[in-house]
This record gives sequence, C-alpha cells and structure tokens, in this order.
Amino acid sequence: MAYRFDPREAKKEPGGYSPKLGKPPVSPSSGNPISWTNPNNFLSFEEAVKALKVNKPGNLAGIGVVFTGKEPFSGVDVDSCIGKAGGLTDQARRF
Repeated sequence: MAYRFDPREAKKEPGGYSPKLGKPPVSPSSGNPISWTNPNNFLSFEEAVKALKVNKPGNLAGIGVVFTGKEPFSGVDVDSCIGKAGGLTDQARRF
C-alpha cells in the first residue's frame, strides 16, 4: 500500500486545535485514491518500495502495511505517540 499526505480538518486536542495530515491510500502509479480493503490494490513490499522510489515526492509520501490475517505477525497503531517534549507518550512506552 502506498499513501500520500493530505490536509484534513483541524482536530481538537488538549490546549487547542492542531492541524493534522491524513494518509489516504493511493495508487502508486497515478496518486489517485484507492480502497485499502480491496486485495486487488495490495502490493508486495518490493513493489511498494519500487513505486515509492519512482513516484516520491510527486504522488507518494510512504508505504504502509495491510494486515490480512494470513501473515504471521500483528501490529499496533498508536496515534499521537510523540509528546510535546519530543519523547514517547506513556501509552506508546507501554506498547
């Protein structure tokens, strides 16, 4: 899966509003939005890295992982895991 950064609405956070960047999944060749739930859009790691090298910074910001349940690993997505001082938040440290 490839993604790009897109501005999205400001989000209320402690101390005020903070602009956030969305990371919608996109086609590595066109940069157009795609569904991350459609297996026809999945790439191998090697294909995703190749697409990133060819299209960054034009269409892509990075690659991501889709867990299908068939692989032998799992993952945790911890949002807002870097605190104001630049270190990990307590929640991120626990993981």
